[in-house]
Amino acid sequence: MLDICAALEPRQLPLRAVDRVVRIDPQDLGSLCPGLIEPPELRQIGGQPDVTLPHVWKPRRKFDTDDGAIVFSGDTARSDNLIKLARGADILVHEVIVTGWVNGLFPAPRSVAEEGLLQHLLSARTPVEEVGGIAEAAGVRTLVLSHIVPGNATREQLSPAGKGFSGELVIGRDLMQIGVGHAAASARKG
Repeated sequence: MLDICAALEPRQLPLRAVDRVVRIDPQDLGSLCPGLIEPPELRQIGGQPDVTLPHVWKPRRKFDTDDGAIVFSGDTARSDNLIKLARGADILVHEVIVTGWVNGLFPAPRSVAEEGLLQHLLSARTPVEEVGGIAEAAGVRTLVLSHIVPGNATREQLSPAGKGFSGELVIGRDLMQIGVGHAAASARKG
């Protein structure tokens, strides 16, 4: 049996795994998949109704502690619901993609397939130029860049993340530890 929530993320499944289409009322998706906090987009394709699930349905997590709040974005494009979830948190850990790197992968002129992949990469993730504005809108104190694409991005490539953000910007590293509240007074490790 294929879990419906897993089926909503087809890139994780071999194409042959999806052997039938199940019609679901889009309003029922929230109860089927609790991580879905963005509504599906309803549109018409060739005269037929079609439901496009936003990539931003990825699970987000907020941890409220006695010392403060930390929010993890998950893989996402800009989302007003994420901003609401993160409002006033001490730390927002957010994924980013370096736009210039993606554009360099697919120089013009692009084939239709290359253009489609480029648009997918840029719309399914948060461009580094936009993440600072998201953190500012949420009113967080610290923005930590995580799940950085490409993994070898330089500080210079990531510096646009601070644009529009008045708090502290941290470029995350594997195994980095960051305290919140009283623990934030201790030195960062990692």
